[in-house]
Amino acid sequence: MRWHTLLLELGYAAGAIALALLVILPVFLVVNFIYDDGHGISPLLVAVIVGWGALAWLLRRRRIHL
Repeated sequence: MRWHTLLLELGYAAGAIALALLVILPVFLVVNFIYDDGHGISPLLVAVIVGWGALAWLLRRRRIHL
């Protein structure tokens, strides 16, 4: 294996990890804020239900496609 190929693959791996952190970290922070050490489970439940309802509405209106 050439060094160039190895470095390119390592760059892609680092980019994939950075992209995953950019997506996962904000979601983790929002859930941590809503959950609030067990005191915010009701708002989390409401947020999940509202999120699924909004997704169902958008799919029914054909505003988004999966």
